[in-house]
Amino acid sequence: MEKFFSVGFVILLYWIIYYGFQSIYLVIATAYYYVSDANFQQLDIIDWLNKKLPTAIIFAAFISFLVYAWIVKASKKDNIFSYCRFKTLPLNKVFILIFTGLSLVSLNGLTVVIISLIFPDAYDAHVESMMGLTSSGGWLMVFSVGIAAPFIEAVMFRGLITKELAGVISYKWVTLIKAT
Repeated sequence: MEKFFSVGFVILLYWIIYYGFQSIYLVIATAYYYVSDANFQQLDIIDWLNKKLPTAIIFAAFISFLVYAWIVKASKKDNIFSYCRFKTLPLNKVFILIFTGLSLVSLNGLTVVIISLIFPDAYDAHVESMMGLTSSGGWLMVFSVGIAAPFIEAVMFRGLITKELAGVISYKWVTLIKAT
């Protein structure tokens, strides 16, 4: 039982590191703009935070990865990529995965249309939220949501957390837990 608590604590620590750095970035940015911009008090804080979120994601992903790599190197005496069992993909598979991912965007669009027919108010809230996020800039948004977030998610969930869970439960349970 102690082993489960130990693994649970480590998983919680991984989660806190990433979301903690994201929160720290947003708190510091908010404090900075609050002090330096006289018009800040008149801004809609949710819209402002949505505009800062892509930068917070990139910052947290970069710093968290460095912290995770340090933790693995210090405690496991291993490289983070080999510890997480990441393998290099051949270039042709990378292009196939990119094409598949872009193709699934149309499926996502279809899902949003169906949801908008069933829950129009939820769709309006979704559109408003997405407009705030995308107003931060196209390339910044693509980089944060298309590269930084999936990268740190793969390191955190498919790498570190999977490795921790596999040490105490069977891999089919690990897969089930990751899927939820």
